[in-house]
Amino acid sequence: QIAAISGIPGCARTIRSALKSTGLVNRRGKRKLEIRPENRAARVRWCRQFADLDEDDFENWVFSDESSIARLFPGVQVRTWMDPADANNAVYLLPKAQNGGGKIMVWGLFSVHGPGPLLFIENSMEGTLYNQILRRTVIPYLESLARAHGTDFVFVDDNASPHRANANYSLLYDV
Repeated sequence: QIAAISGIPGCARTIRSALKSTGLVNRRGKRKLEIRPENRAARVRWCRQFADLDEDDFENWVFSDESSIARLFPGVQVRTWMDPADANNAVYLLPKAQNGGGKIMVWGLFSVHGPGPLLFIENSMEGTLYNQILRRTVIPYLESLARAHGTDFVFVDDNASPHRANANYSLLYDV
């Protein structure tokens, strides 16, 4: 592939040898989440819808998100070309633990008024669990903000599939 792209004749072994002769060594590349074109277009449309808003317009918006955090670097292999003298440089070393080190999932709310509740999730986020979070955490929090600031609040989540379960969708629109 490199020969076809570069227009330089030669087999893979010749090209690898040429790269090595410059002092580079081969390492695996990092992984990146791929966003499908239709999802990218939907994100751009959403952003453009609110592009004319200024900071004051977000006074009554509350955002939520969840994240799964590895306690240590997950066990993926990372390869990159580097100078061999840098092989033990801390930049290229990945922490390692027996049994992978585990992970923690957290879910939280935030707004211009500051952070809201932060929950630790034991398993994966599913529709029924999200419904409990809406009933026990989100709705009471939005009601307390409305009382404190004298206005209703807009709740924004990231549109993940557990958030779109029918029961959760109707619960949010009934509030």
